[in-house]
This record gives sequence, C-alpha cells and structure tokens, in this order.
Amino acid sequence: MNRDIKNKVLPAILLTALIARVGLLMIYGGTDIAEQYDSKEYHSIAVNLLHGKGFTNETGPTEIRPPVYPLFLAGIYSVFGYNDFWVKFMQCLLDTASVLLIFRLGLKAFGMSAAVLAAGIGALYPPMILYSNLRLGETLFTFLLVTEAYLWQRTLESGSMKHGALTGVAHGLATLCRSTTLLFPLFVLPVGFLLAAGKRRFLRAFAVYFLVGSCIISVWSVRNYSVFGKYIPVNLGAGALMWFAIQENVWQGDKLIELRPESEYTDIIGMPMRVSDGIVARRVVKYTAAHPIRYAKMLLRNEIQLWYLPVGKVILSGKSRLLASLYQYAHYLFLGGAFVGLFFLSRKRAMAWAPFLTLLVYVAVMHSIVLPVPRYRLPFDFILILLFANGVINLRLKTQ
Repeated sequence: MNRDIKNKVLPAILLTALIARVGLLMIYGGTDIAEQYDSKEYHSIAVNLLHGKGFTNETGPTEIRPPVYPLFLAGIYSVFGYNDFWVKFMQCLLDTASVLLIFRLGLKAFGMSAAVLAAGIGALYPPMILYSNLRLGETLFTFLLVTEAYLWQRTLESGSMKHGALTGVAHGLATLCRSTTLLFPLFVLPVGFLLAAGKRRFLRAFAVYFLVGSCIISVWSVRNYSVFGKYIPVNLGAGALMWFAIQENVWQGDKLIELRPESEYTDIIGMPMRVSDGIVARRVVKYTAAHPIRYAKMLLRNEIQLWYLPVGKVILSGKSRLLASLYQYAHYLFLGGAFVGLFFLSRKRAMAWAPFLTLLVYVAVMHSIVLPVPRYRLPFDFILILLFANGVINLRLKTQ
C-alpha cells in the first residue's frame, strides 16, 4: 500500500503542484503585481554581477542584500537572458521540490497518511503558489529551509558527519539567502544533544555542521569587511527591524505602514547605514532595558501579528473584502489544526519532528523582536502544514 502511494499518489500530488504554479505563471505571464523595491534591487544586483560590477545596486556596493538570491537570478539570466518568465519557472520547479521534501519530512515524523496530506496541502497552498511567481527570495529560501530540516532529520538519525556537512551547506546557503537563520545553530545544539542516542556522534556531526555553515557564511562576511571596513556577518537592517518592532503605529489594520528610524532619530539622517543601523540597534536595546514590561507587551503583540495574518490577505483585500474575510477564517482553521497537531506529537518520533519544531520555535522568537511581517513567516509555513496534517489525521483516527 505504501509503495502504491509513493508510485501513484505522490507523483500526482507533485504534478498538481507544478501545474498550479506554472498555470498561474502562464495565465498572468509573470506580471509583477506585488513586486516593488526588493524585486527591482535583486534584479539590479544580478544584472551588475553579469556585467562584472560585483554585488552592487544602482548606488554602489550593497550592504543590505545577502548574495544567494541575486546569484540565483544571475545564473538564470546568464542562460536565458533577462527574462522573468524563466526565473519564475525555475521557482515553480523549486517550490514543487519543496512539496516533495515536505512529504519526506512528514513521512518520518508522522507516517504515510499525514505525509500525503501535508504534501497535498503544500501543493495547493495559495501563498506558496503566489510567491513562486514573484521575483522575490521567499521560494528559494523556503526550499533551503526545508532542505536543512530534512537533512537534520537524517543527521540526528545517523549521527553521520557526512550528513552534518550537507546540513551545514544547506544552513550556510539559507543564511546567505536571508540572514534570519544565522543563530539557528544555538537552538539546534541543546535539542539535538538531548535527543541523540549517541551524544559524541551527534556532537561531532554538529561540529561539522557548524564549521561548514560558518565557512560558507564567512566568505560573505570577509567580502563585507573588505568593502565596508566593518564586520557584517551577512547584511545590515537588524537595527531598523528591531526599531519597527517597538512602534505603536506601524500597523494600520492588517496593512504595514512604511516608517523609518530617521523619523524618530533625526541625528542619524545622512549617516551611512553601516553606522546608523548599529546606533538604532543599541537604542532599541536601551529602550527595552528601561521599559521591560512595555517591551514584553510589544513582543506579545508582534507574536500575535506574526501568526494570525495569512500571507497575501492585504493583496486579496484590495480585490474583494469578502474573499479576504473567508481567507482569514480559513487561516484560523489552519492554525487551529496546526495547534492540535502539537498535542499529537509522538515521543517515539521526536528525532524526526524535533528539527522542524525547533525551527518553528526559533522563528517565533526571532520575529517577535523584529518586524513580524507575514511574508517573512511564509518560508516557515511548511512547519504549520506538517502540524496541521498531523492534527487532522489524528483527529480522524480518534473519531473512528
């Protein structure tokens, strides 16, 4: 039975995922209805790379954009020319590969039924379909995160240094796609040590993972130091995101209001970002120390904001308020199912679900102290999909 599912049902799910993504691309022709500044800058950097100008945007060397997504674009441009269609087609393929990895993650963590359901949800998950058709880094980042979680499953199971090295490669590339995951190893170490049967083997595998990932990331850190004369592990912007997270008026309903720290700290106007971003970060830390209770309330607000708002609702509300409301209720149901899935986690399979659950805890912590934009959560939504599938399957079994 399981072999029939792998041979028939899984290919059908993957084909459905690909058709849904490429179908949207063919219908809209790659129209950039939701792409703004970020997309244009990624394109600019990729074009400059191909012209031998290095990692530069329209004004010079970039200090706010990690390198992996511009390199991804440059690679496609070098083969197909400056054509958005092929960028988005490749992202459709990558996103379909992510659905396959969601299945593999679910199979080890929850069993065949939940794995099939999770893959089916991933195949038709609207935000994943939408963002695979946008020239933005979410699809590539999602693929790298799912890959890292899957490889961590293998590493915990085997204790192999080879698997540790491969996981380190995935971590390094994911971090250089979006620096959010830079500190993830600090969460992996205690969890893995507690769960691994062979503590020494795990520590060796973790050491290789950390060393390989750090070496990959350090290539970009060295580049930043040589260009800007300052140690910047991946990119700047953390100070501004931390400042956003403590603003009372940053949200107007579900819509994010564009604000800049310069509106409050006028003395940083005109400073290079490599100077001003550090100043802003230090002032936010000083604010938290002076107002711990108020800061804790803001963190709670950010946590709620991070999870309750479905990706793409703001775009949809511009088309139809009714559809946006239905989409919101569907998301509440989705979150409820994922919450139920937490209660049905099997201790016997802890090594299989611990890698992506640790990642969920990590993003919950990180995005409560920086701007909690749903788009930033999207690459981690595969974890909610897995938990939702586990909850639904177990509820079904309980009611039979």
